[in-house]
Amino acid sequence: MPNDMSPSPTRKTTPEALLGRADRYVRRAETLSASPHLTQDEARGALEHLAQMQEALAKERRLAESSTMPLRSAEQRLLAARSELSEAMLHAHPSDTHIGLVPHGPAEIGDMALQPASICRSMVDLEALRPFLSDAALEDAIVRRSRATGRADVTGVAYAALPESAHLVCTLL
Repeated sequence: MPNDMSPSPTRKTTPEALLGRADRYVRRAETLSASPHLTQDEARGALEHLAQMQEALAKERRLAESSTMPLRSAEQRLLAARSELSEAMLHAHPSDTHIGLVPHGPAEIGDMALQPASICRSMVDLEALRPFLSDAALEDAIVRRSRATGRADVTGVAYAALPESAHLVCTLL
């Protein structure tokens, strides 16, 4: 099968050329995603091409002097194609490198990048996440919980009754 994701022989850097190439990449990713013969290696290569194309569009969008709406739209289509192809990769014919879902709990993954595939709220170990929650994320969660429940009763949090217009810097200890 020919590689529809290879760059054009002549290097064109116009936004129109990039948009045309992005459309080709999206169509190729859709074809691969639907193929019952997809291999994980094919999917990996195509995902790398999609990511590179998305970066090129983002760079062009930053440099663009005219409307960036078509570039932004193409970036969104590439992102959607990456998501669809990533899902298809989980069910593709295996390669030598283990790619796929790992069970809940510890797993050795080697040089692969782990990405969450699903999260069970009731089972997630929040204590394990504590060192990775930024102060802003923690404060945001506390504020959102208070607004949603109308209660200020999270253990370890000191609350202050102030008007809405007040802005109190929250100290995290």
